[in-house]
Amino acid sequence: AVPGAIEQMLDNLLENALDATPRGEVTVALARSADAVAVTVRDDGPGLSDTDKRDATQRFWRGSAATPGTGLGLAIVDALALASGATLALADAPGGGLAVTVTFRAAAPGAAPPTAP
Repeated sequence: AVPGAIEQMLDNLLENALDATPRGEVTVALARSADAVAVTVRDDGPGLSDTDKRDATQRFWRGSAATPGTGLGLAIVDALALASGATLALADAPGGGLAVTVTFRAAAPGAAPPTAP
């Protein structure tokens, strides 16, 4: 990941998840395979429709006027993921809520991290 990207992504994802969930139940999970590392932040909030999942990474998008924030969080996460060679996916969480996953390609031994654009 580009320097500072992971911290910024997690900050935005956790803030969004905590804002969205009524009970404050948020789960962070890591999964590793031979060629990738995935970070998933899940909440137990109301989730998003398929249309909202598609639109949520657009700058200034918010679920409604009552939704707190500027509408930049997921757009920033998406841009940082792209700059880092990662992917961002929004999906329904098991049992309700939203699961947001950032998947990074595993670095080759001795490889330098990407640089900020």
